[in-house]
Amino acid sequence: MTPLVRNTTLMLSLALATAAGAAAQTPATPASTTTVSAAPTAVATAELVTKLGSCAECHEKETSTFLGSIHGMKGVACHDCHGGDPNEIVQEDSMSPSKGYVGRPGRADIPAFCAKCHADKKKMAPSGLPTNQYEQYRASFHGKKVLVEGDTTAAVCTDCHGTHDVLSSKDPRARTHRANVPATCDRCHGDDLKMNVYAIPTDQHKKWKTSFHGKAVTEKKDLTAAVCIDCHGKHDIANPEDPHSRVHHANVVKTCSRCHADEALMERHNLSARAPADYLEGVHGIALFKKGNTAAPVCVTCHGSHGALPPGVKNVAMVCGRCHTRSEEFYNRSMHRTVKGFRGCIECHGNHRIAQPGSTLFVSSCIRCHPDGSPANQAGKEIRESFDKASENLDLAARELEAARGYGFALTKLEEALKEGNQAKIEVVPALHTLDKREAEHFRTKSQETLERVRHGVQEIIFRVRLRSVSLGVVLLAFLGAILLFRLRLERLERSE
Repeated sequence: MTPLVRNTTLMLSLALATAAGAAAQTPATPASTTTVSAAPTAVATAELVTKLGSCAECHEKETSTFLGSIHGMKGVACHDCHGGDPNEIVQEDSMSPSKGYVGRPGRADIPAFCAKCHADKKKMAPSGLPTNQYEQYRASFHGKKVLVEGDTTAAVCTDCHGTHDVLSSKDPRARTHRANVPATCDRCHGDDLKMNVYAIPTDQHKKWKTSFHGKAVTEKKDLTAAVCIDCHGKHDIANPEDPHSRVHHANVVKTCSRCHADEALMERHNLSARAPADYLEGVHGIALFKKGNTAAPVCVTCHGSHGALPPGVKNVAMVCGRCHTRSEEFYNRSMHRTVKGFRGCIECHGNHRIAQPGSTLFVSSCIRCHPDGSPANQAGKEIRESFDKASENLDLAARELEAARGYGFALTKLEEALKEGNQAKIEVVPALHTLDKREAEHFRTKSQETLERVRHGVQEIIFRVRLRSVSLGVVLLAFLGAILLFRLRLERLERSE
């Protein structure tokens, strides 16, 4: 086949391919109004094929694919990336190193290879693309693996974007189009051989597809739902243990807030946009961000990560029970456990804006379902009264013990008694989920015993202090008396002389 016939064939095949591509480049959902780059005209295609020169003579398949890519549409030619001279007919001349030919770059060289253009502000300006991707990649988990550790199993540009077939991320056919991102990531993250090296599970994609987010994207074609890059980032993906990672424990709430605090977006899904703010004001948010308790739960602790689903009525207690094991155990023995329609923990404690648990819950929560004066409401009040009285006893015991510290006596036994009382308080809190008044009454009795032990011990100390004071006074008086007698005898001796 002559060069003329070959180039003509390429142009005809490309005209058909680009026309089909243009037809495919339609918004994936009614909500998406973003347009993509128009397919090149036949004239533009002819000009580019001519520009490709001898490259197109030998690499017909690659050329056909490349001409339909975003680079081909933008007029980028083979030698712009690979070097060489497309005007030379002889292979040795067109692919001569002396003419800058670099051929296929090694995997570790690909990021810098792409950055020759994509880090150049002048070159990227017409396309409006950012120029910091290479910088972000170098600091990312993938980048450090490839560029620092020499681990070329980790992802480079071509793994996500493709090679000669790179398309705009706005193009529904692109690997990086939102609808295709999960499958693109799964090409590596679903590969057991690749992921075993890093001890990373390979079921994230499967879990995501069963999640609220996954079903919204795959079944409802709703591209406003979260895909991998929304949580993990793109070029700047970091290890979850890295404090800079979007999915680091301390950053999860902020990451989820990017969508879940968006009122317009949440309204579309009939969800409240208050969840992130409520969490920050709740006991868990305060524990993590104000008290520095890194064991405090965040969004993914309760909802899951890749398989994110809102806990249903049947499993709310099970979700909370993963941390609050004793409370779950006692709750399962309560009458609430069998009440139809009762939503478990959140019925009394709430969900995101969980208040610091206290005895007031037995009034504020019970009244929602049980009218004032009803047996159940009265039982709640009695439990609260017993608990409050017990807590008051322990507080009083602590104050009396503290007042005794200045007397200089060992308080070990009294401290142990108070410690036992406080431990009883810790143990009774989950037990109160049984709603058994006897639990609160037992705690009240225990606290009274603790108060009496401490009070008795303090009174003994006070008695000993007073006894010591009296004894000291007697000794002092005796000493003064002895001095006085000595003085009188001395005076008599002086007179007798």
